[in-house]
Amino acid sequence: MVMERSADLLVALLGVWWAGAAYVPVDPGYPADRVAFLLADSDPVAVLCERRTRGVVPDGVALKTVVLDDAEVMSAIDRCPVAGVAVGADDVAYVMYTSGSTGVPKGVAVPHGCVAGLVGDAGWSVGSGDAVLMHAPYAFDVSLFEVWVPLVVGARVVVAGSGVVDAGRVRAAVAEGVTSVHVTAGLFRVLAEESPECFAGLREVLTGGDVVPAGAVARVREACPQLTVRHLYGPTELTLCATWHVLPAGVPGRSVLPIGRPLANRQVYVLDAFLRPVGPESWARCTRRAQVSPRGICGGRGSRPSGSWRVRSVRVAAGCTGRVMWPAGRPRASCCSWGVRMSR
Repeated sequence: MVMERSADLLVALLGVWWAGAAYVPVDPGYPADRVAFLLADSDPVAVLCERRTRGVVPDGVALKTVVLDDAEVMSAIDRCPVAGVAVGADDVAYVMYTSGSTGVPKGVAVPHGCVAGLVGDAGWSVGSGDAVLMHAPYAFDVSLFEVWVPLVVGARVVVAGSGVVDAGRVRAAVAEGVTSVHVTAGLFRVLAEESPECFAGLREVLTGGDVVPAGAVARVREACPQLTVRHLYGPTELTLCATWHVLPAGVPGRSVLPIGRPLANRQVYVLDAFLRPVGPESWARCTRRAQVSPRGICGGRGSRPSGSWRVRSVRVAAGCTGRVMWPAGRPRASCCSWGVRMSR
């Protein structure tokens, strides 16, 4: 998928799934060498693009390229049968690539079961009367929240135009009726420092992906007392997030922001050096590992060579349930009433 953020993109993504296929999101703003790498490594059967993004697809790519807004293609789409193809929980829904900041980008193949487990979680506070702002690049897993969580409950997706998100963009989104916005931890820190009142009118703001200072959360909540703040924790391999910590309006905050509790069908364990569970009485002294299991952990496809798709797992720890576990690092851990605080 080599398309810009738009309503047509959402229709195309749904069409890919309706056809029983998986998509690989390719941001048109990527450097040419990264685009070429993604197309070569993912080995797709076709490239879907628009006329304005056709030039992003490298010349000489031996792939079927479908320009969706081409007149002939649009006419052919109108004549296509509407019957969909059934998919299973283990069938791949999409392949998302890591940034490659520590080496070659790695593809994470996410099955439909993981997507369904995430977007269908009853803990989301998005209802049919809500609207969620889609402003993140769809090549990042936060797009799962911005797109699929609202769509499955009949809520609106408000697609942001090009450009960076700042306080003015957040205020404009509120004016359009947006009720939930996700911002990165870095942007949340900046907005909390410069314009914490910009979130006024939202019902919930979500953040995560890096350290979120408790002081920044306190400034935003002081400026917007009716706002709920949701802190998400987890890497791409865990399908956006494995845990969350929700701070509803009126609930006192803490001096340290916890990662919270696991989503449904997930468990979080604090283990020692021998992968044995550590009880709450020892969390304050624990300097070993935290691991997540089982639903939500994504791997690769059997057709790929070993190591070609990013997946890190270990054997099931003694006394823990689940087939595979994700090592979340060597954290500091301390006990609190709402969950376990961890930092790498």
